Amino acid sequence: SSYLIEASISLRDGAEFGSINKNDQVTITWQGTTYTLFVASKLRSRSVSGSPGAVDYGVDYTIVARSLTAGLDEPYALPTTLSWPAATMASAIAAQLIAPLADIISLDWRLEDWLQPGGTFFLTDETPLAGLRKLAGIVGGILQTSPGNALIIRKANPVAPRDWATTT
Repeated sequence: SSYLIEASISLRDGAEFGSINKNDQVTITWQGTTYTLFVASKLRSRSVSGSPGAVDYGVDYTIVARSLTAGLDEPYALPTTLSWPAATMASAIAAQLIAPLADIISLDWRLEDWLQPGGTFFLTDETPLAGLRKLAGIVGGILQTSPGNALIIRKANPVAPRDWATTT
């Protein structure tokens, strides 16, 4: 599953399209939920429709926007090499990995925390996101992004399969 939220937004107005720049933050509301995203790319294409003698030439304007948590992965974050030589709580490692973006995203740690033994967790030429996936994967966790740009680290299956029949 993907950790980020992505939207492809069609615009009708060329002036509006021109006023939006790559990396700008945009706020959209969809089905009553508000999302803050950044513009990852802009696409302008030409279209032809109609029939012979009544051809219509149009221009389509599209922006692709992603959740701010995308900044933890390539091409926005550079791979790095890090290690934790001392025993460190897993949630503290996660907080260190999102620290470069802590002013625009938050960490929502929903796993049981554990003490990661010193010298056993490290990143070798990996992005912060790769490190977060590796950390969550130790206990079968996954990453998700909330509409408010919190990076949620939670169990892949919050309810044990044996309890599915009685859970609502």
